[in-house]
Amino acid sequence: MERLTPSGWVAEGLYFLPRRLACFAIVVIISGIAGADFSFPYVGMGPFYLLLICGAAWSLGGTASFIIAIVVAVLTTMPAVSQEAELSSGILAVKLCMRLVCFGTVAIVISSFRRSFQRERYRARRDTMTGALNHQVFYCRAGKRIEAAGRSNATLLLVKLDLDDFKAINSTHG
Repeated sequence: MERLTPSGWVAEGLYFLPRRLACFAIVVIISGIAGADFSFPYVGMGPFYLLLICGAAWSLGGTASFIIAIVVAVLTTMPAVSQEAELSSGILAVKLCMRLVCFGTVAIVISSFRRSFQRERYRARRDTMTGALNHQVFYCRAGKRIEAAGRSNATLLLVKLDLDDFKAINSTHG
């Protein structure tokens, strides 16, 4: 997710937290938004909920973000129940269903985009035939290991095998 957008900030912040702590942060943020939504019902806090659902979908995955979408749909329907007592239960049910569809769709789209992103990232870093790390990733990771070993004065062993005519064997047998 793009780091320059508010949903990118939320997603990045949640992504680097341990899963339990990220869930706790989401509960705290939802509580704050819900409190503001009940205090100022005519302002509409829907966009803030959407940012949270996007961040949760990106960092926690589909199931957790869909549960959050359900909770948010119920929370955004509650001010209508408390303020508009004359609304029929049918209209409230339609409001709830519309919010479930909207927030659920956002959660599903963002989490499926995340899965696609992870799959393409994996493929970009691996050789398609062998599954081994590609040249660029290998040298990047090796450089980091060498630097870490140098900082801690640890011994590092790197073995490179050069087998004659291995390309023909690899091409034939994989």
